[in-house]
Amino acid sequence: MKPFLLVPYRSTVSMAWVQYLLGAFVQLPETTVFHAASNSPIDIERDNLVAKAMDEGATDILFLDDDVVHSNPLSLRLLLEAPYDVYSGVYPAKKPRMNPRPPCVLKRFEDGSVTYPGWANRGKMEVDRVGLGFMKIKRKVFEDVPRPWFHWGANRFGDNNNMSEDYFFCDKIRAHGFKIIVDFDLRCRHLAQGSIDENGELQLLIDS
Repeated sequence: MKPFLLVPYRSTVSMAWVQYLLGAFVQLPETTVFHAASNSPIDIERDNLVAKAMDEGATDILFLDDDVVHSNPLSLRLLLEAPYDVYSGVYPAKKPRMNPRPPCVLKRFEDGSVTYPGWANRGKMEVDRVGLGFMKIKRKVFEDVPRPWFHWGANRFGDNNNMSEDYFFCDKIRAHGFKIIVDFDLRCRHLAQGSIDENGELQLLIDS
């Protein structure tokens, strides 16, 4: 096994995120490789990070966004060891601006509606779309699905498609027969100017 932990980041990260990363990384297999980059639009950055990891022999891709943390340092290892091709924890969306924020997950229900599953859900659920901030993807997904794997429509082609690169990825791999499994027991915080906790509640950060 040769997992790659990939972090597309912005200009700065918080100390809470650094502490989580250091604690979680040492729990991963010794063969784990870490790559981070911040020079391109997010969709191009993700695509390039994955291509580099594939060229270097990655067996699994772990995506960790620079504003997503979990309370358990074993969480990335739990993500890696799950027996699914695409497996994700869940964290609150920053939009829509509701309180509590909904999970960054979309699911099509039997009545045809597409909406956010609620925080009352527990355990594993197959979904249609999920944010890429805390996700494991097996190598064969990228081998079977052609590039571009990630695309932010308005960002790269100037069209009116504002679909984010993570939802584009989800739609594309599902069209190639892959399932997306989200674990509602693997709950993360989504750091902002405040902190949105594991249940979607906004908590202000106070410097002491």
